[in-house]
Order: sequence, then structure tokens, then C-alpha cells
Amino acid sequence: MDTLQIDPSFKKTLKVGVVGCGRNSKHHLRVYAHTKNVELAAVCDIQEALAEKVAKSYGAKQFFTRADQLLKLDLDLVDIVTPTPTHAAHTIQALESGHDVLVEKPMSLSSSDCPEMIAASRTRGRCLYVNHNKRFYNCVLETKNIIQQEGASVSRMRFSHFFIYNKIRPNWILTEETGGVLWEAMVHHVYMLEHFLGRIQTVYAVAKKPGVRYMIRSRF
Repeated sequence: MDTLQIDPSFKKTLKVGVVGCGRNSKHHLRVYAHTKNVELAAVCDIQEALAEKVAKSYGAKQFFTRADQLLKLDLDLVDIVTPTPTHAAHTIQALESGHDVLVEKPMSLSSSDCPEMIAASRTRGRCLYVNHNKRFYNCVLETKNIIQQEGASVSRMRFSHFFIYNKIRPNWILTEETGGVLWEAMVHHVYMLEHFLGRIQTVYAVAKKPGVRYMIRSRF
């Protein structure tokens, strides 16, 4: 998707600030740059050269190296596309400064952070969105619509997940600090399962290596 789907009756220019200019941010930035009535007001990254380069590439009005500098602006939305361990702190900071927030998935690495993020949203009366983007794929929207129209239900779903690399494997794949592939990528499967099946009650995982078998179960 290269543009946002905005209600035609919405006439105001949406001013957006993006925190984090790493690899994943380009998908967000491209959409903002190509969507009518959206102004990319500012970008922010701890690497000043990268922030400046991204600002020039996507037409951002300003660039910063600290999030608190960006949050002084009058923005309609702050989009947080930073490494997962920083999601909670950046989100709460942006909400408490009076901004609506879109934060990349996963919401946080710790379930204890999530209620705090939600509380900050409710306390300040601001909107908090988590980027569960695959729910808005046309095929998913159409499938969900058909199920609802037919009064049907989904009893079982199965996903297969694999990665294809060129020459460089992303560092986060096997990095414990970011949660690795389970948190960074498999979260898509979790919210899709809830979208079609409802609230998850029990979770279990099986891991294998030669001569060893592990099974972990958890209940909600």
C-alpha cells in the first residue's frame, strides 16, 4: 500500500511526526509522502545524518535527534518506528505530551508495559493505535466480511512462516533483546488468529533439535 485511505470528507491536513528512521520506517514514510492531505512535519533518529537524509528523501519539514524535540511540535499523529524495547517509553512520552500515537508492532516486549501505555492514552484522552497492518489487507477484509455476511465462524487456522534473505540477515532475527523472530514477526499471526477466532485462551510451543524436544504451555 502506497497511500492511506482517508475519508473524502476529511479536509484537514494531517501533520505527522515519525520517531525512528531505520529500515522499517521507509514503508511508513513512503505512505505519508504519497498521501493527499498528509504533511510529514518532522522525523527523528538518534543518528543525525540518517535523520537528515530521510527528511530530505521524503520531504519532511524538520529533523531531530531527540524525540522530546519532535514532541514540541503541533502534530496530529506521532508514528513510533523504533526498536521494540523502546516502544513503551516513546509511546508514553508522546501520549503524555498530548499526541495521538501509532506504534509499530509488537506493542511491547513486556505485558506489564501495555496497561501503562493504555493508561497514558486514557488519562490524556489521546488515541493509541498498534500497527496490526495485516488486518487491513484487502484479502483479509474481504474474507472477514464474507464470514460475517454468511453468519459463519472459523474453527481452525494454520500459518506457515519462513524468511527469504538476500545477502544480509536482519540482526533482530536472533537477538534476545528485541524478542527475536517470535516477537518481531510472529505477532502478526497472533493478532490474525484473534481477529478470526476470538480471544486466545491457551498457548503452547514446541521446539526441536537433534535428540532434544521441548514443549512450553501457557494459559491466559
